[in-house]
Amino acid sequence: MMFRWWFIVGILLFPTLGWPMSTTQRTEGWCSPAIAGVKGKVTINCTGVDPKVVKRLNEFLDEKDNELGKARRSLDEKIQEANEWIKKYKETEARLAEAGETNELAKQAKALLDQGELEQAGHLYDQALERQEKEILKIAENHFNRGRIYELEFRPDQALPHYEKASQYRTENPIYLFAYGTTLLKQNDYTKAERVYIELLSVLRKLTPADTDAHEYVIAATLNNLASLYRKIQKFDEAEKAYQEALIIRRRLAQTKPVDYEPDVAATLNNLANLYGSTQQFVKAQQMHQESLTLRRKLAKANPTAYESALAETLNNLTHFYETAQQFREAEEAGQEALTLRRKLAKANLNAYESTVADTLHLLASLYRTTQKFDESEKAQLETLTIRQKLATLNPAAYEPGLAETLHNLGNLYSDLKRIGESERAFQKSLAIDRRLAKTDPAAHEPNVALALNNLANLYSETKRFTEAEDSFTEALTLYRRLAQVNPAVYNSDLAMTLNNFTSVRLKIKQNHLVMGWWCHDSGSVRLQGA
Repeated sequence: MMFRWWFIVGILLFPTLGWPMSTTQRTEGWCSPAIAGVKGKVTINCTGVDPKVVKRLNEFLDEKDNELGKARRSLDEKIQEANEWIKKYKETEARLAEAGETNELAKQAKALLDQGELEQAGHLYDQALERQEKEILKIAENHFNRGRIYELEFRPDQALPHYEKASQYRTENPIYLFAYGTTLLKQNDYTKAERVYIELLSVLRKLTPADTDAHEYVIAATLNNLASLYRKIQKFDEAEKAYQEALIIRRRLAQTKPVDYEPDVAATLNNLANLYGSTQQFVKAQQMHQESLTLRRKLAKANPTAYESALAETLNNLTHFYETAQQFREAEEAGQEALTLRRKLAKANLNAYESTVADTLHLLASLYRTTQKFDESEKAQLETLTIRQKLATLNPAAYEPGLAETLHNLGNLYSDLKRIGESERAFQKSLAIDRRLAKTDPAAHEPNVALALNNLANLYSETKRFTEAEDSFTEALTLYRRLAQVNPAVYNSDLAMTLNNFTSVRLKIKQNHLVMGWWCHDSGSVRLQGA
């Protein structure tokens, strides 16, 4: 009760944030001591308000004096405080009067305020806020559930705005934040996803959980997803740190409940292996891949329906790893096993698994190009292209990056096969998509723009279109210089490669000009002699 009293007093005694209501303030103030010259306990009189309100003001002031004890205020300070109180009272009264024309709650509160019944007026608002708080909880839950239903329909782009609203209504709800961040990640909105995951971790670390295991499970899942995000945008140090923390938590949970938590250990091992492969730490990568594969084979043997998709994921990643390590036979074996599993899964549930079929075909196409099995490579790439074009039509945000990658790789394949026109068209389509994506998320997509420009410039150079090659290399260099300033470990090699290619083109242009100059000179001489 005392808390509510002083909460209401605080509203009236201290300046408000925002624009004050228009209230005429007399220069000498509304309030003065009832009897001048009195010391000790003094009653304050204020004009322009109901005596019941003034009486209540004096009760508040006396209560505050008792709390202050010997440090009580001077009479002038007390008068000043009373004048400020009356000013806020009148502003509140005017605000309620204005709102009361259309708002029954404000009308009732003003009637109580006029009688000095501040506690009762406050209680009205407490009840209203409690009702509205319940409504907010319901609205947030409804948005969350609507988003879940969209996800069940494999429409994450439609789920996203509902998850966003749910997390805005209930900013402290970890479930809502996790769903929002994860959907943003799926939709390749890395900037927003990072912000949501960091906010979620802050919320989780402050909570005192009733169930420690469940709480740690969510922290580990958040760290794992945040690390995957960092790997996608090539923040490798941050990714490793987050993966390692997630792995420590998940190993600890799996010690006591292996059935529940071993699948999560395998997932983080798989992700760490991919990270180490990306950073050319091949010994660590192979160790992580093998441990993940062992766990997932055991899980899939016990429950194929639940874990075959995870096993296919590890085999898919091993395909890429073995190719990078130039273990081509092992790469093809892993890729074909992954493809067989994923085709079977897609046959049972096309919406859920068709994109994963394209992912494995994409890796096999790359492997076949590396091993110069060009027919197999083209066949796999064209099937990948067909799937990704269809998916990108349904959900551009999620699948256009993959479509651009497929077109880029087709451009490289056709370049190898000297099918120059087809190569250029594929590169140009890929570049157009990457440019569009980079406008909304440059950190994620500018590296792809730079790579496409570099490869397109190489194609122009090979076909002696040196001016176009120079233009493309120049733009690629601008991007790589900017990227290398932020992340030199990742992009310095790309910058050096593009500089080398650019220098080569400039030399060819210079040589071409010299040749043309000599040709013109010789032709002129011949014509003069012939004249």
